Amino acid sequence: MTNETLNPQPSTALADHSLSPAGEQFAIPQNDDYRGEFERIEQLVHKARTEGKEIVVRKLTEMGAEMRVHDPYVDHWYELEKQDVYPSEELSWKRFFRNQDVLQDIQVQRDLPKALTGVEALILAVPHKTYLDLSPDDVVTWAGNPLAVVDCFGILSDDTIRRYFELGCEVKALGRGHVQAIKKAVQKKR
Repeated sequence: MTNETLNPQPSTALADHSLSPAGEQFAIPQNDDYRGEFERIEQLVHKARTEGKEIVVRKLTEMGAEMRVHDPYVDHWYELEKQDVYPSEELSWKRFFRNQDVLQDIQVQRDLPKALTGVEALILAVPHKTYLDLSPDDVVTWAGNPLAVVDCFGILSDDTIRRYFELGCEVKALGRGHVQAIKKAVQKKR
């Protein structure tokens, strides 16, 4: 075995393939290959980010709820605003629900106190820091009355849940079976 075999010199020419450790040759992707793959991955990431929340919004809309959307990081929810064409007509969840046309007018709000004015329910569907730091007293003040709070990610602490109950709210938290025990303890103190 020669020294050149053990320490091959790098080539100055661009290679058209790469070798696996087992010696298999693989074509090096071209720019167009990356572009298509990037677009596919971008759609998958966006779909994963919004899909569960989108189904909740669509079902509640179908049942007659008037929806508001707040997100500190997103300006548009295209799956709702452009639901007839985005991501494509055949991929829109709209086709599975009734009464969805009203969602085309939905606007993502940045002002949380304004978004909560007069609401009857708050659904925490994304564990953003903004929502982790919410004060139950502020939420009830902004809403103007006690409301239902649904925690889809288990982001509310027991103390926060307790405070919502003390303020007259109803709380449901997915994966948190002891919420009713907190509620009973608050009711017992009254």
